[in-house]
Amino acid sequence: MQNNKKRGLIVELHENGKKKSALNYKNGKWHGLQTWWHDNGKKSSEENYEDDKSHGPATFWRENGQKSGEENYKAGKQHGSQTWWYASGQKEGRVNHKDGEKHGMSTWWYKDGRKSSEKNWKDGKKHGVFTFWDENAEEWVETYCVCGEEYAKIKWDEKGNVKQLYPSASASTLPTIYPKFRR
Repeated sequence: MQNNKKRGLIVELHENGKKKSALNYKNGKWHGLQTWWHDNGKKSSEENYEDDKSHGPATFWRENGQKSGEENYKAGKQHGSQTWWYASGQKEGRVNHKDGEKHGMSTWWYKDGRKSSEKNWKDGKKHGVFTFWDENAEEWVETYCVCGEEYAKIKWDEKGNVKQLYPSASASTLPTIYPKFRR
């Protein structure tokens, strides 16, 4: 410590004597690679920091050593792709961020690998088509959004037929937001 501020690498141990963390400090703040371990000795997470803020890639693992997530940061805010996996190894979700706001496509999957949803975002607001599939693959719902506002919501059956138009949707708005309905 210099001037009562932590600097350099500080290693902490679990009660069982195995490594708990390896933390890098600069002027009393986390700076550089920060690593944590489960008490069984397997790595728990690795994250990069600049001046106490997450910056760069972060990776997370389960106690069995299997990867559970990857995230990216810029100046303490989520930035870029974030991906998570189920314990089975099947992908659970993927979300994109820009300067801490959801931006672009996000996709989520059921444990069996089928998609559960796809969502489009622009600067943290719903923008484009949001699609949700039920677990039985018998129907799905599409919501159409612009700048965070919902303009239509449609429920489809497994054959692609309209099952229900929700209150925000009307026959007059469908041709402009969904070309399939243009006459």
